[in-house]
Amino acid sequence: MLYVEGIAKKFGSTQALIDATFKVNKGEIVGFVGRNGSGKTTTMRCLIGLLGVDKGNIRLDGRIKSHLDNSRIGYMPEERGLYAKIKVKDQLKYFGELQGLSARDALRSTNELLARFEVPHFADRVLSTLSLGNQQRIQFIATLVHKPSLLILDEPFNGLDPVGMAQLTQILREFTLSGAGVLLSSHQLDLVSDLCDRIVVIESGSVIAEDTLENLQKRGSIKYRITGSRMPKDLAQRFPYVVVYENADSIIATFQQSNFASEKDRLLKIILERGSLDTFTEIKPSLSEVYSELISYG
Repeated sequence: MLYVEGIAKKFGSTQALIDATFKVNKGEIVGFVGRNGSGKTTTMRCLIGLLGVDKGNIRLDGRIKSHLDNSRIGYMPEERGLYAKIKVKDQLKYFGELQGLSARDALRSTNELLARFEVPHFADRVLSTLSLGNQQRIQFIATLVHKPSLLILDEPFNGLDPVGMAQLTQILREFTLSGAGVLLSSHQLDLVSDLCDRIVVIESGSVIAEDTLENLQKRGSIKYRITGSRMPKDLAQRFPYVVVYENADSIIATFQQSNFASEKDRLLKIILERGSLDTFTEIKPSLSEVYSELISYG
């Protein structure tokens, strides 16, 4: 669906993007992860045409994206872009018409989405009278009102309570079932981990990783919890930077990919010869741990 092909963007002497390349397939949610200033927002603004690129291409369904394709995209900025003093229904209808819907279709879509989010009673409320979380709901509805086939979302969960987060998550999953795609940027890595089919990691303007979480978890160090009722007491000295004791009967062993097989076998041999082995369980790193390791080592 969306293919970002080696895009670059410079602001004065600052190189904001450097040959950034990644894709969003039909029917998937892609998490876009990076620290502040890494290039996420610049990338998203390039995707929707707010910024031009100095180099590279942005393709939709195999062809170079043009401004005519913008109506196919729903963009939700981190900073709300709604009108504080206008009624909710009026501005949602306006945004729908702005993206090419007829007045009737824009009103129908507005009413459907307000009902879907269980907030039809907000229709005649002025936006500024709503809580920040409910304003975030309306901002998301404004992103969907013209029925786009691609969503680009910058911190969409900000300000939402657990109910709102569950609603948004469910709607995103329904959205992709129709074949649409989602690019979602968030610092809430637990949510990204649970929701997204693949992860794109950007650092200093370059995409340094793009894969499923499962595959990313296999790229870094390998961690195991090892327990035994007679655990040798000198393992941390024998295996510096590998073994850390949790307690007298449990250790955490962190292996590098390059030496995993040999170090694992050597460690287990010592434990079996001098102590006892009850369990040997892999600990899969969280997305936060994977991300930290990726940006540390590039």
